[in-house]
Amino acid sequence: MKLENQVVSLELPQKMKELGFEQESYFKWFDTPDGYYESKKRIWQIYESAYIYANPQIDIKGQCSAYTVAELAEMLPVTLPIKARATDYSCEYSLAIDKVDEEDKWEVSYCGTGDAGCEVIMRDDSLADACADVLIHLKENNLYESPS
Repeated sequence: MKLENQVVSLELPQKMKELGFEQESYFKWFDTPDGYYESKKRIWQIYESAYIYANPQIDIKGQCSAYTVAELAEMLPVTLPIKARATDYSCEYSLAIDKVDEEDKWEVSYCGTGDAGCEVIMRDDSLADACADVLIHLKENNLYESPS
């Protein structure tokens, strides 16, 4: 499996960076100058970043985290206090991660008990992207607090 398929797509961590998420991850996306590589964006492991910083030919201004699924899962809250749609009743919604067979997509959601249903449902071909979509949604709706 290619490394690009094991980390979040470039656009999502850029949005996460804008929203103020910590930029600590094992891998990083970064800009490269024209002609340096065949692609403008590359993923580097952190232990190689000493080379990145030491090499003045590499422009690291566009650097952002290339979060892995494990890193994103650690960032997701286990539960969320969400008010039920029809009432002011607030309950804890639990994190659920599933593979939806009929669509062959990953689903990340927060589900309540009984008739409460599910909230914040994101589906994507990539589990990393689905997790990142949920984190972005939570941050944009003031439902996310950074882990201490």
